[in-house]
Amino acid sequence: WQVFDDLGVVVDDIPAEDMIGAQLYVGPEAIEAGASAATGSWWKTGLESRDLNMAKMQYPTIQSVRSHRLPNGNPGVVILSMFGGNQRAGRSKEEYEMIIDFRNFPAESPRAFVKTPKCSLIKHCNIYRASRFSIAPSLEICAVCLGADWPDLYDSLPKKREARLGVFLNHLQYVLSNPNQNDRARRN
Repeated sequence: WQVFDDLGVVVDDIPAEDMIGAQLYVGPEAIEAGASAATGSWWKTGLESRDLNMAKMQYPTIQSVRSHRLPNGNPGVVILSMFGGNQRAGRSKEEYEMIIDFRNFPAESPRAFVKTPKCSLIKHCNIYRASRFSIAPSLEICAVCLGADWPDLYDSLPKKREARLGVFLNHLQYVLSNPNQNDRARRN
């Protein structure tokens, strides 16, 4: 069962205080035309509520960005915290606030960006210098290099949302925790 607003958009993950006065409905999740319950919703872009719930087990700080909700009602962008390496001031661990673009997930690999710490404090060879991206045009954020072979690896994964989400998050965590000194992202 899911909670919908008066336009039929799923609002399960929106805090109740943000929905005061809204007309809400409760009902089963819709099955898109031509689909069957057995095939799931592989083709629906963005993160479904079950995807978010799965990610929350490993990353409890994950939050969807309401302004990036897709036309199908799914969140297209999330923010979460991850720990990784950083050679700054002898610190072996750094907390990174990540912005992750899931707007074309699961067909395409998500893109990851570092929101904090600010660019001048990042000493991680797999994180590019700050720039502006369409995902957050008013912020200077740093893209994360996932490796030259990552797109091919992602495309070879099974067409299962859970598998692709889990592998992506694990790979991102690995990249942040294990800087690849051969990566030229920060050398530019």
